[in-house]
Amino acid sequence: MAVIVPVKPPPVAKSRLRAAFGEQVSALAHSMAADVLGAATAASAVSHVYVVSSDDGTLAQLQRPGVSSVREPSGAGLNGALAAGVVAVREADPDAAIIAMPADCPAVAPADFDRLARELAHRATPLFVPDAAGTGTCALCLPPGSQFQPAYGPGSAARHRAAGAEALRGECWARVQRDVDVPSDLEGARRLGVGPATQRWLRRGLTRE
Repeated sequence: MAVIVPVKPPPVAKSRLRAAFGEQVSALAHSMAADVLGAATAASAVSHVYVVSSDDGTLAQLQRPGVSSVREPSGAGLNGALAAGVVAVREADPDAAIIAMPADCPAVAPADFDRLARELAHRATPLFVPDAAGTGTCALCLPPGSQFQPAYGPGSAARHRAAGAEALRGECWARVQRDVDVPSDLEGARRLGVGPATQRWLRRGLTRE
């Protein structure tokens, strides 16, 4: 099982949080990405993790054992970044199943990746976990050899469902569903329990007044 984590460069990462956190939003985005990568590398079902970004500094900062860096083609966007990650995975292991996980889910835990892997092992079709609002997509899971095309962006849950992916629902996916786009999302993630890097960011007092 391989995990792909696309990460936006600092100038454009988490733009909807800038009004609340100003320049500190770049540190928050980096912290959340580090926690997603940490959870993925600690999962027993995950053999390798790929971080994809168009920013060389971001790739360098997020490098760690078990993580490979993939350069996102210029202007490719999220779906293009995921496509580049899929190519890298397939080159390394054509038979690998894949989990695509956004970099802004700081509450995700190793057990969540293992649970996604178990779900995917029993199905031949792609799976996805909708975001907390039910309209977007957090995790997207592709079985070995799948040619399914990611369709992230506003309303992606409906597009993924229409393309044949099966939605995973239930309280057990709460940590996966809690992506952080606005300050209230960060509080929701904090209540679920965020990873150590995001915890450190919060302890420094960089929270909304």
